Amino acid sequence: MDITFGKMLYKKRKEKELSALDLARLLGKSKSYISQIECGYRTAPSENVLKDMADTLELKGNERDDFFDLAALSRGTIATDLADYINSTPNARETIRLAKRNKIRGNQWSNFEKTIIKK
Repeated sequence: MDITFGKMLYKKRKEKELSALDLARLLGKSKSYISQIECGYRTAPSENVLKDMADTLELKGNERDDFFDLAALSRGTIATDLADYINSTPNARETIRLAKRNKIRGNQWSNFEKTIIKK
């Protein structure tokens, strides 16, 4: 992805025709809090605030996934939904470790993804 969490937040807020102050009020936050996130001075918020933001901006499907992925990247973590899935699915953990050990990259992951989509 070539966009930061802050830029995506700004873009989606503008699409909803909300000012930074409007969004801040809806979330119970300050305008400066929203502005600092959008400008990259602050990392993405906690999961609870993040979910409220996504709901307020009416993000769905891939757009919502991207929002959570970018938030995790801004914090240097993994998106919570992925972490929960990986932690609750032993085969997922094993497969990711195997891929890491074998230095699976780019096209190999794309081929794996295509295999999963076919099923």
